[in-house]
Amino acid sequence: RKAKKTPKTFFETPRAMTDPTQKAIMGFLPRLHITSVCTLNVQLIVFSFCHQIELTLKYGAHAFSGSAYVFMGIVAATLGDYATGSHFAEMGFLLQQSVASK
Repeated sequence: RKAKKTPKTFFETPRAMTDPTQKAIMGFLPRLHITSVCTLNVQLIVFSFCHQIELTLKYGAHAFSGSAYVFMGIVAATLGDYATGSHFAEMGFLLQQSVASK
């Protein structure tokens, strides 16, 4: 019987992102965050974080993956959903710890 993978175990042992195109996109998206913040484009900020999370789930962990989860947690908490915000922040922290240890 196959053991279930919980979110915690998934983020403690993520696979690394290896696709060079996806790694380049993950490296570009933080630049988009800066532009979005400077222009106060909230939709673009949230879109870019969501895209980083999607790439992480689809292609594996990158050095910038953890911060995307943490910032989505901040967005959720800002909108009043503190439980979801806390979960995203915890996932980002676990992900960043595991990526940094490799």
